[in-house]
Amino acid sequence: MTTKPTFTVLAAALSAALLVAGCGGGSKSSKADFCRDNATLNAKSAKMTSRADTVKFFEENIATIDHFGKVAPADIATDAKKMVRAAHDVISKKSAAPFENGSIATSARTVDKYCGPPASTTTT
Repeated sequence: MTTKPTFTVLAAALSAALLVAGCGGGSKSSKADFCRDNATLNAKSAKMTSRADTVKFFEENIATIDHFGKVAPADIATDAKKMVRAAHDVISKKSAAPFENGSIATSARTVDKYCGPPASTTTT
């Protein structure tokens, strides 16, 4: 893992969905949708170049982050909801600090392992 703040690293090093409010019902669980959101967030966060970009990243991507939490399948929902709560905390506190703990990093790695590599990097 690099020190560059990607969603995974933010979720892992700054690391959230990625809040209880954002993870309520209303959307059907779907591994495909969940992992697509994860890949989208990873790709967008890869463009960040500094910690100063963190709050802006979460603000600009909160709809995707909330969807990520809403469609999380039951077997990954605890980690997804933890990430979503942290993302909302980043926005409300205007600080990356909520993502800077090992628990969020562990959740991010768990999500990435669950989803596997992005489709564009898989080989046959």
